[in-house]
Amino acid sequence: MGKLLEFVVSQRWLFAIFLLPISFFYDIYWFLRSKWVLWQGSAPRKHAERVQFVQKQVLDWQTEGRGRKMCTARPTWMSITQQRITYKDT
Repeated sequence: MGKLLEFVVSQRWLFAIFLLPISFFYDIYWFLRSKWVLWQGSAPRKHAERVQFVQKQVLDWQTEGRGRKMCTARPTWMSITQQRITYKDT
């Protein structure tokens, strides 16, 4: 651990020259992207439209007779559980 700490302290200029500007431009990129998304109207302005779309899907599911379980389209590998999820297979 001593040699690693010594390297980091002796080479701290690398952080100032490379990492700080990269971090700055990264923040600028995400700020401008969020403004662009809001300007395009895809975030808060379309909320009511997206809610109506989900409501239509639920109503369609109810009229079909509920033959299958309702679940999200999230892939099983994104689950936070360690169990194998099989209910989405059917």
